[in-house]
Amino acid sequence: MRAFQNNVDQLNATVRLAPSKSETLRLIETFDIEPLDLDEIEDQSKRFVGFFAMTFAETMPEQEFHQFLEDIANAISKAAMKAAERSHREMTAVPSDDPAVSFQRAVAAVLAGGLRVAAEAASATSQVWRR
Repeated sequence: MRAFQNNVDQLNATVRLAPSKSETLRLIETFDIEPLDLDEIEDQSKRFVGFFAMTFAETMPEQEFHQFLEDIANAISKAAMKAAERSHREMTAVPSDDPAVSFQRAVAAVLAGGLRVAAEAASATSQVWRR
């Protein structure tokens, strides 16, 4: 249960720091960044968790299976949180009028937003499988 709470805490921290899906899409459009298919990222994250859930649902004891799903969602949340923290540091660094710096900061935020989408999808999918 503690791993589940850690996952929730990390996901909440990511949500506070990383841009939402709509904010990420806005950044992609504003800065003309190579499109990042957030719907595909979300789908792939759900499939990733679902694949492991279907593969091991019948072969693992229930509690071990639940812990396994929590661990997967937790790993994705950790990656998202690290990206969000780095992005937040970039975005709150010394202000700059340099367009290259603004673009770099936008790209960092878009990557953090993409990982946030993946983390939220993984967490939601693992919740469904644990029921």
